[in-house]
Amino acid sequence: MFQLMMNLSLCYDSLFRIAAGGVLVALFFGILRLLEYIVCNTHGTEPQPVYNRIPFIGHALSLVRHGVSFYERLQVSSGLPIATIFLGLQKVYIVNSPELVSHVNRAPKAMNTALPFLVVVCGKLCGMGRDDLETLMKNPTVRGSLWRDLQECIHAHVDAGSSSGKEITTRVANELWKGIDECSQRKGTVNLLNWLQGIFVHSTGHAVLGPTHCLAQDPAIIDSLWTMANGLKRLTMWPFPSFSARTATEAREKVACALEEYFRDNDLLLTGHSELVKRLMQCIQKHSMSSQFAARFFLGLFSGFVINTVPAAFWLIGHISDDEQLKAIIREELNQVVTSDTCGSLTVSPEAVRGRCPYLMSTCHEVLRLISSSTSTFFIHQDTYLNNRYLLKKGAILQVASTAIHSNTDIWGPAAQAFKPDRFVKPEKVHPSANRTFGGGITLCPGRQLAMNELILTVAMIFHTFDVEFSPETPRLPAPMVTDMLSVKKPMTDLKIRMSRRPGMEHVSWVVREP
Repeated sequence: MFQLMMNLSLCYDSLFRIAAGGVLVALFFGILRLLEYIVCNTHGTEPQPVYNRIPFIGHALSLVRHGVSFYERLQVSSGLPIATIFLGLQKVYIVNSPELVSHVNRAPKAMNTALPFLVVVCGKLCGMGRDDLETLMKNPTVRGSLWRDLQECIHAHVDAGSSSGKEITTRVANELWKGIDECSQRKGTVNLLNWLQGIFVHSTGHAVLGPTHCLAQDPAIIDSLWTMANGLKRLTMWPFPSFSARTATEAREKVACALEEYFRDNDLLLTGHSELVKRLMQCIQKHSMSSQFAARFFLGLFSGFVINTVPAAFWLIGHISDDEQLKAIIREELNQVVTSDTCGSLTVSPEAVRGRCPYLMSTCHEVLRLISSSTSTFFIHQDTYLNNRYLLKKGAILQVASTAIHSNTDIWGPAAQAFKPDRFVKPEKVHPSANRTFGGGITLCPGRQLAMNELILTVAMIFHTFDVEFSPETPRLPAPMVTDMLSVKKPMTDLKIRMSRRPGMEHVSWVVREP
């Protein structure tokens, strides 16, 4: 009996300690929640706040865990057109409504997108030195500043209608054809994503940096570029990236060193650089910036050329190959625009495809709508009202995430997350700001037409000339990766394909010429 009483006493004592511990934990969280409500609050007509179950750091942890899908989850759970969240103590407005997005596009004076972009891309992703970054961030919107001059140069020379833009498109397309033709001669299967990574980096390097570009000298440099891209989330979001993202950091430094050596040792007038690079280097030299700055800047620029285009090409080729009816329609359209030149080579112009291939263009737009995960970020530098309704406070950040808008069934219908290749043949009535594939307003991608031209020319050359089949090892398209922070969702796994020339196409080649 005595032993039983002792056991009961110990049991009650343990239960009391557990209960007391639970009370202390609950009290601790209650105090944190109260502090959060006091410190992290909104005023007047600011957007409604949405709090996480974990005070202060809950949303930040969710963003790190879920990546770009965090914004979609937030939109579904809150149902708000615009919401306020806190990443630690940083106030962030998340815009989910296309109507409000259009007002964001019209309010550039109160918002600055240059500073967040430079900090994340040039600073964290590309590892630009502190002094160079501070110089780049100095008065970024003022005419004559380094960043303003660089931006004006980029916009002028990557526009698809400019002579420089046409030069880049033509060079890229012709180099891509060499890679496509070489692939078709291989026996067995090829890993689609891995193959595209190689030929797009080589082709873009040839077009932008010239035929002797440093990326062509050492295949390991190309691998390092993609290692860096795959580590984007760790490089830009994790603390102490030199330790937490060591592999990506080392890969980045390898590419940056190769670019620095290349720009230091090559004469711009003799190495076949594109007009874009020549003008940018003149701008960099005008502002007395070093080859180290040039290397980091061009690392960011070159990454922008390829890290989104490659997964987009992967999904385009995959979706078309997976749908025999769609493939037949696209081939029929291409038959109307592909011509032979005087030498017997096949050729096609992007303008002809845009104007006479509605299903191909609709497929491109639909794939990009599904895989786009770009997030436009703005710094609010003065109090302002959005749509004369929502107060946006100075010092806050505003974000527009394409994942939240493109997956919204209220905007795109019940099949918002389904692949519908004919969605844009006769476009449904959606708000113009509902399509955030290439951003919008002051965040509209300057190279959007250039990227689209590369994609439609790649599709034309491949599907007009070759049969593409999935290997039995990978019979279906993989799922997209939704927890990363890239602007385009890459596949979870690679896809093995086999390419063979179609009957009657055994000996044809392609030559794309400037119009």
